[in-house]
Amino acid sequence: TAPEGPAPGRFMVASLGLCVGLYAAHYLKRHNISDEGLTVDIEAIDAGNPARAESFDIVVNLKAKLTDE
Repeated sequence: TAPEGPAPGRFMVASLGLCVGLYAAHYLKRHNISDEGLTVDIEAIDAGNPARAESFDIVVNLKAKLTDE
């Protein structure tokens, strides 16, 4: 029978995204910056055979207007 549920690699990508989001939220809170609209987009770039992730593209989105300070 075929395996059920997400593949382990998908759990790794989700875990990495969660870690980035939690770190970003903690940073924003520490610096009194609103976390409104905080989202994390992550994409795993596959390396081919054997199946594995070669790299990750991670984008943190935020509605707050940040300054150079």
